[in-house]
Amino acid sequence: MTKHRELHTGGRSYACSQCEKTFSHHSSLYRHINIHTSKYRCSMCGKCWRSSYDLAVHKPCHSGVKLFKCNVCCKQFSSSSELVVHSRIHTGEKPYKCHVCDKAFSQSSNLKSHIRIHTGEKPFKCSLCNECFTQDSSLQKHKRVVHSNSRPYECPFCGKLFKTNMDVKRHVRIHTDAKPYSCRHCSGRFTWRNQLMTHLLKSHNDGTWFTCNICHKKSASKDELKQHLFRHEDVKPYVCSECPKCFHTAGELTRHQPVHSDYKQFCCGLCGKDFKRAASVKSHFKMCYSKQKFTNAFRCNVCDKVFSQKVHMRIHSVEKPYECSRCNKCFSQSGHLQRHNRHVHSNNRPYYCPFCGKLFKTNKDLKQHVRIHTDAKPYSCRHCSGRFTWRNQLTTHLLKSHNVGTWFTCNICQKKFTIKSYLKQHLVRHDDVKPYVCNECSKCFYTAGELTSHQLVHSDYKQFCCGLCGKDFKYKNIVKKHFKMCCAKHRFTNA
Repeated sequence: MTKHRELHTGGRSYACSQCEKTFSHHSSLYRHINIHTSKYRCSMCGKCWRSSYDLAVHKPCHSGVKLFKCNVCCKQFSSSSELVVHSRIHTGEKPYKCHVCDKAFSQSSNLKSHIRIHTGEKPFKCSLCNECFTQDSSLQKHKRVVHSNSRPYECPFCGKLFKTNMDVKRHVRIHTDAKPYSCRHCSGRFTWRNQLMTHLLKSHNDGTWFTCNICHKKSASKDELKQHLFRHEDVKPYVCSECPKCFHTAGELTRHQPVHSDYKQFCCGLCGKDFKRAASVKSHFKMCYSKQKFTNAFRCNVCDKVFSQKVHMRIHSVEKPYECSRCNKCFSQSGHLQRHNRHVHSNNRPYYCPFCGKLFKTNKDLKQHVRIHTDAKPYSCRHCSGRFTWRNQLTTHLLKSHNVGTWFTCNICQKKFTIKSYLKQHLVRHDDVKPYVCNECSKCFYTAGELTSHQLVHSDYKQFCCGLCGKDFKYKNIVKKHFKMCCAKHRFTNA
């Protein structure tokens, strides 16, 4: 009974002397020790396995051979177990269920990590500071961030070095002016999450203020309030290891430490020169960039534009060296040819809409389609609070409401268009040119969209699939009607 209770309390009394991993049963420890002492050792990575079969399954991961292929998205894997786990992404299967909160997971390892939230178990202990963690990945991240001085990630703009890829991604927003956080009430966009939280509280009264009980100052986050209270109490918990100077926050200590060190954490991304201060590397980087741009640039002798590569010249020379072997269409870049083959000549549609079941050739097409169901509006007007689902809607709004942009006018009937491609399609109707021909019945059409809609007449291909029952349909309006009936039936069955 005592051993059984340890399963619920998280008790682990058996520790491995080799790697400090702990177990709740002696038999589990015995099986684990075989990994360290086993004769089945991989000659490539040194990892040990319990049997020759396990070693044989492991070896293909070093050779790069991937024999197991997903029949939905064609992704390949080196083992059948990896394929089984991956297939759950498409099926949505989550067989591992938490007995405490009923939350389900697709992998047993994720369930084990989750259960530690309920038990409070932290089996992974740092050998340097004795701090414990629920996951081995959290321990490894802790060691990199806290105990290591290695900074392998470099900012391509100012050369500043970082310990993690996430840190450099956040930092780059300063240079690119990226604003990934958008307000759900207005068109406001922000670089940092705390800026969004402050905006929601001040402008829309959305959220909870954290108030200081001494001076009643309001803070948008709990951490800000905690740092503020340190100043009231004159507590300076961050002490410099070189001098006795103390600081209120970790950021203040970090900015002070370069005074005692010759460590130059800022590196120019172009010439590799190191600097101690951010301001120094910024001014140097501007000089270095302009110098290198002048040295390595290719200036177009037609339009006088400057580029890092000569690919631009093909626009003027009409050179298209990449030819499609199926339809003989030519392209100026190999990437354009690959995209053409996927979109035009391939019938593979591995991406399906979870709302209406429609199938798509690319993930980008699916993401754009899903906006119809979610009512997402990623395009915001910079002059007012208007938000739009599609870019052409924003372009039309800017022209009509704010007179920003350029109208494209038909020189025959003077009709105006917001996008050049719309004008091009319109002119085809004036000329009565129908360039899109059906290869089954020779019927002609003005646009590719009209031809695509017509081709379903000759084909048995059903691109629309019901997301509830899996039934396939040829036409969109039919799957919509069926989906409503299927939803009603599904609700009645599960009521």
